Amino acid sequence: ELKQLLFWVPQAGHVGIGVSILSYRGAVQIGLIADEALLPDPDTVTAGFGAEFAALRRQVRTGAAAPIRAT
Repeated sequence: ELKQLLFWVPQAGHVGIGVSILSYRGAVQIGLIADEALLPDPDTVTAGFGAEFAALRRQVRTGAAAPIRAT
């Protein structure tokens, strides 16, 4: 059993924003790396992650999630 995970979003070339999501043993970790010119304050993005995952969890548990439609 791992006690702590550390991961990094691979960035190369002209990729300005990278997001990684890793789940292990019921926990989810999110990594965000961004070019400061594109996203000067990444905390504005990460601040909403917890609430959005909680909402997603409620939808999954209640079956209230809308079906995914192919476009």
